[in-house]
Amino acid sequence: MCCARWTHYLGYCQNIPLSIVFQYHNLDSFRDNFIQTRVYSSQYIYIYRVLRIRLLKSQKILQYHKISYKDCILIYTNEYYISSKNIYLIPQLAFLKSFFTTSLMRGCHEHHPFFGHDGIDAGKISHTVSEIQASCKGAGTDEKRLIAATAACNAMERDMVCEAFNQANGKPLFSLLKAELGGNLEKLFCSLYTTRYVFWAEQIHDTISGAGTNEEKLIDLLVSCADNEYREVDRAYTQLYKKSVYEALSAESGSSHWGKMMKAWIKNENVHQGSPQHLAEALFAAAKGAGTDEEVFIQILTSVNHETYRAVDEEFARLYQKSLRSVIKSELNGKSEYAFLAVHDYLIDPVRFVANMLHLSMKGSGTNEDKLIYTTVLHSDWCGGFIGQAYETMGFGNLKKDIKTDLTGKYETAILELWHL
Repeated sequence: MCCARWTHYLGYCQNIPLSIVFQYHNLDSFRDNFIQTRVYSSQYIYIYRVLRIRLLKSQKILQYHKISYKDCILIYTNEYYISSKNIYLIPQLAFLKSFFTTSLMRGCHEHHPFFGHDGIDAGKISHTVSEIQASCKGAGTDEKRLIAATAACNAMERDMVCEAFNQANGKPLFSLLKAELGGNLEKLFCSLYTTRYVFWAEQIHDTISGAGTNEEKLIDLLVSCADNEYREVDRAYTQLYKKSVYEALSAESGSSHWGKMMKAWIKNENVHQGSPQHLAEALFAAAKGAGTDEEVFIQILTSVNHETYRAVDEEFARLYQKSLRSVIKSELNGKSEYAFLAVHDYLIDPVRFVANMLHLSMKGSGTNEDKLIYTTVLHSDWCGGFIGQAYETMGFGNLKKDIKTDLTGKYETAILELWHL
């Protein structure tokens, strides 16, 4: 999630920022609480409002910077208690601002809920297992009950449900679902109850196995793979197929521009230091003239975070009276166009990127069931509450209406409930 120069902090962090608001307050209202501390001698105190982020081994961080606990402030929010353990940060150190602004965005979106959970609700897991058993008991399957129980869980919880079901019944949940369901509903539920990172790894492998490479699916899977998740996906892929995702991608993509973009994207080694205006000018120059300098686009798009890229996008429109997206679309074609636009959309707003995936899955005469299913399995949990608005903002219309037009029966019901529509 962070750039390379901050990776030494990651050993101390469960690095899952969802929403961080950077504020400063005059110390007048805090002085009585910070007497004889370095904070007291400062004119301002920085307060980070952090939702669902835990620092582990905070004492080691403090020792590393020779800071005492007296110089720290407890982080809290108005609505959430973040952790079962106290969380301390060092508000007066400049590195914290850089740490949070670089870690907040690039791969992980602010609404992403899978990480930073302090624990699993065992009661909810047990209840879900009971609901699944009850829905599959008897002559017919109560698909509505099965859908409701599944839609109430996120991916992390579904993984725990699988484990609990296996322990309680001595057989995998996967086999029960295959026996009870059929068609697209079976594919959807078997995917939902496959371990998240194993599913992601299998989907990546599916794109490069067989006669040809499904480049668009591979791009979808890699661009939307948050940096902290990429490490887990890569670990699962390596265990399953005895080589890394990067090695597999390199073998399939060759020297293509879309391949270079994807390889640079997943490596995520640098953070670009240029101003938004400088970067906008560099992108314009790269697109100007007879040919496009794709290398400049790759270098910039794979080395900025969301906040910086949104500023670049705004600056580009201000300077040249046209959108950066339209320039990418006009200058590139084929798989390169798809890859560069995917990265552009994800940097502008990951939820809009997912909305575009949904739109493409239902665009045209038939539904791309595979795209709809892997998009739903991987992303419905974290952006379901925001997807309808993003879909409309992108100019695609009403998502719920499109789903109801394209799908039928319990499969339609499941997709709608999983996306919280």
